[in-house]
This record gives sequence, structure tokens and C-alpha cells, in this order.
Amino acid sequence: MNGWVRRRQDGQALVQVAVAMVVLLGFVSLAIDVGHLYAERRRMQNAADAGALAGAHELCFGTAANAEAKALEYTTVRNGAEAADISIQEWEVGVVARETVELWLASLFVPDIEIKAEAAAACKAATRACEVWPIGFSMDRWPGHQACGTKFFLWDSSDQQACANWYCNVYCDEVNFFLPLDQRAWIDFTAVLDDGEPDPCDEPGCGEKELIWRMWGCRKNKWSDPCLPGNQCRSVINIPSCAQGDAGVKNPAWFTADNMAGEIVRFPLYDGEAGSCNVQEPCEGQGCCGNPDLGYDLSRLGCVRILGTTRLCKQDKACKAPPGCSNGPKVILVEIPCDPFGQPPPECSTACGRTGNDPPLPGDVRAVSLIK
Repeated sequence: MNGWVRRRQDGQALVQVAVAMVVLLGFVSLAIDVGHLYAERRRMQNAADAGALAGAHELCFGTAANAEAKALEYTTVRNGAEAADISIQEWEVGVVARETVELWLASLFVPDIEIKAEAAAACKAATRACEVWPIGFSMDRWPGHQACGTKFFLWDSSDQQACANWYCNVYCDEVNFFLPLDQRAWIDFTAVLDDGEPDPCDEPGCGEKELIWRMWGCRKNKWSDPCLPGNQCRSVINIPSCAQGDAGVKNPAWFTADNMAGEIVRFPLYDGEAGSCNVQEPCEGQGCCGNPDLGYDLSRLGCVRILGTTRLCKQDKACKAPPGCSNGPKVILVEIPCDPFGQPPPECSTACGRTGNDPPLPGDVRAVSLIK
């Protein structure tokens, strides 16, 4: 009798082990399938992000009509989504990446599941930029929001007369705008740098060396020299911000621009006159950059291509071709850059950029970033 009871109990143990194995396998299959779904969901999110960024970049620097195709290409062909829904609204691109995922062990109950991931990216005027020139220009006279390709002079003199009063040599037939001295200021970046690291280009007094180094992007003894190791000028600023300025003329800017002909540069634009905002950390004592009470309200970031430099000549003087002419003001000729298709080039963006809320205008530094 006792032996019979033991045999019945042994049989129950086998049933319990079998049930436990089924439950254990269920948990294992659930873990495997959940992990698989999570990995595929992450892959779809990457595909949606890539597609949205590619589409927004095409809006910024390519052809708006190609933005949808570019977003679809980067979502599906390049990043493996089975299908994608693309929506474009003004300067924003939305992407929904989709794929059907077959389950493994759980396929006995649910054969497959559709996975979706959403992303949105925007092309807007940048509110953060790096490698910025320390020269601010007034929005009141800024001609950059004309069509790209617009050419204008940056005056390096206090003379504000029109070009009709000068022999403008090779440039006067090409320009329609002038940015005189009182519409420009040297900006002290020391207080508005955004990187949080020591600034190797900071020199007391906003001197000529610091100006040149920031325009070059690094410390070096002359233009043809390589940058000194570990001395990149970290001119990273946020917009809007308030910075001190100095309206003085600094000839090295003209010389530096002459060496940078053909390059695209970025710089801040300010609203109002000097003193229109309160500098939070004003410069005090010896080495101040201009008047410590003059705050410039930096409100936008501009972008131009340097075409060259020259000196204008008085109309009543016989004038030789540059550089023989030396009795007039120094000028830097720039243009709002375009690529061969009439679009702003990618150099009008910034590697450390961040988008704001304003749509980009010609001459703006642009940024592309995810907004969703």
C-alpha cells in the first residue's frame, strides 16, 4: 500500500516539473521576443531620426522639392525601414518609420507586430554657433536678408558717403549696400562663450591679436603658419545674449579678410544701438574692451562669403589700380553666399548649431536639429 502511494506521488512530481518547464519556456520566449521588439523599435527610431534630419537638411541647403525623397531614402533605403510616411510643413519634416516584425517563440499566439517610430526635424535660424567672427553688425543696416548673391561693402572707415563719391575700382558696379563704421562693433566674446572651458584666445583688452586669432579660428603667428597645438579659438556663443563691444577701427581685420578671400564666415548681428542691453558681467579696470557700459544685444547670426578687399579712391584724385590706390577708406567686399543652384551652401550652418523658432532668411546661419 505504501509503495503504491509513493508511485502516485512520483507521478505528480513529473506533472509539476512539466508544467514548470512550460511556464519557464513561456517566460524565456517572452523575454526573447520583448528584447527583439525593443531592438527593432530602436532601429526604427534611428531610421526615423535619420530621415527627418536628411529631409530638413535638404530644405536648408538643397532643393525643397527633393526634401520628401531625401527623407524617404534615408529612412528606408539607408536605414532599413519597410515603409515611411513623410510630412513637410514649412521648414519642418516629420517621419513615421514602419516595419512588421515576426515574433519567434510567441508566434504561436501572435504571428507578427507592426512597429512605428516618429521623428521630426527642423531647419531654422541658428541660436547657437561656433567659430564665429568677433565682429557684430547692426540689424538696422544689415542687407543680408536680400536674395542670396547680394554683394555689399564692409567699411573700415568712419566715412559713410555713398560709392558715387569714390572711385571704387573693380567693385563699385557690383555692390548696392554699405555697412559703415557706426553699424559695426568688435564684440568681446569672453563673457558669452558657451563651451564652459578655458578660452585660449582670450587676451586682455580685446587686442588685435585676439581679434585676428578669432577670425582665423586659432592661435598662430601668421596666416601661412599651422595652428598651434591645443589652441583652437572656441568662439561658441548663444543667441540671444548681451556682450560688450568696441567701435574702434582695427586694421588687422582688413588684412585678415584679404587672406581669407573665398571663405564663408559667421558673425553675430545686434539690435539697436550700443547700450541697448545690460552686460551682466561688465569689464572693469585696465584691459576693458571699449566702454564697459556699452552692451550689444546679439539677436541673430549672419553668414557671408568674403570676396576680397580694396581701397576706394577720391573722385578728384588720379587713381591707380589696387593696391596703388591708398587715399580712400579700406573696404571688404562680401556676398550672401549661394551654391550653383541658388541655395545657401552647407557652410552657412554650424557644427555646434541649435535651432530656434525663426524660419531661416537669406544670410542667416542655419541649423538643423531634431525637434521630436
